[in-house]
Amino acid sequence: MEVTFDKYSLMVDEKRVFIKSGAFHYFRCPGIEIARDRFLKMKAGGYNTVDLYFNWNYHSPKEGVYDFNGIKDVSKILEEAKKAGLFVIARPGPFINAEVNAGGLPFWLLKKENVIPRNRIGTESKYSTEYMKYVAEWYDQIIPIINKFDNVILFQIENEYATDSMEEDYMKELYKMARDRGVKCPIFHNDAYFAGLWADCVDIYALDLYPYINPNQNWKRDCFCFDTLDNVEDIFRCAKEDSPPFIAEMQSGWFDKWDGMGYKHIREALGDEHINIMTKTAISQGVTLFNHFLAVGGTNWGDLACDEVYTSYEFTAPIDEFGVPQSNFYKAKEINYFLDSFDLTKTEPKDFDFYQENIYAKLRHDLTNNCDWLFIRNMGVQDENNRANQAHLFRMEKPLS
Repeated sequence: MEVTFDKYSLMVDEKRVFIKSGAFHYFRCPGIEIARDRFLKMKAGGYNTVDLYFNWNYHSPKEGVYDFNGIKDVSKILEEAKKAGLFVIARPGPFINAEVNAGGLPFWLLKKENVIPRNRIGTESKYSTEYMKYVAEWYDQIIPIINKFDNVILFQIENEYATDSMEEDYMKELYKMARDRGVKCPIFHNDAYFAGLWADCVDIYALDLYPYINPNQNWKRDCFCFDTLDNVEDIFRCAKEDSPPFIAEMQSGWFDKWDGMGYKHIREALGDEHINIMTKTAISQGVTLFNHFLAVGGTNWGDLACDEVYTSYEFTAPIDEFGVPQSNFYKAKEINYFLDSFDLTKTEPKDFDFYQENIYAKLRHDLTNNCDWLFIRNMGVQDENNRANQAHLFRMEKPLS
């Protein structure tokens, strides 16, 4: 399978594909039976891709020891994804964040005085030969497993990384390490700062978007929530003109913290509206690769969790911690099935002079079907005569002049 891309979309064996991905943490959902169940539910929900972090710490309890047996057998996880008909976005770090302990770096590694994790002290770049030696060891273990599967379409190096000086050696070395070990698909990095970071060091630029991070926040009334989302296309074109807009982590829920307000509160605060408005607005910005983070909730067991989260990592995901589809699953399914019915992999923004308070409107020209799509988001105050907090899109058979 050959994976290529241009400014519009990913292409698999020369055919354009709209990537509808959801994140699944196998280390929080242990056992092949759980993985099989969740993958089949994702497929039924219209997802065509699963996003997988590979947790170094989870597989390496001691120096020189790597465990890929039993519930830690990632080959079987990848095999189940392939059987379910899902592409895979592989994200082996070495640092993954994911609210796991030490971001997935092994505890034994952190004890070594001559190792500088992530080649960074605070926000200052500091190259560590010893650290890179151990990263190479991890890549030597995990990449050959990933390379066995031809449904892997994207490979990520590091995660949400930045330094004051933006020294490129670390990212370039990770890229070379992946290529030297046989990674053939496009390589990307996930930028948390929306600043075009590392766009020149990877094949495809990607960013993550989490507008709702405060349980007390009314995201429907906070204009900041949409500042980045409404300008995604411009951010991408400034960062990397020749790669498709890719939201590597598009918020589909949020985690609860110690002494937090509980997942019930977060689900009620987000409702179905959040995933609907987020996803449709992203499509209006020309995004053809999105990854709902998370698609499947999980559980922190053993020493998995960082100190910010507790045992449950339900994340208000479309498929909850216990594998039960929630109301936002059906909203995601509705959007995913729509994208199966209409090819939106090659569109261009079109001038559209419209302004009304609390309403966002975007017009895109469909180069495949020679029609226009009008996207409207209404965040006005809801009353009995006005259904507000909605996102809609309309197809216009004849392009607007």
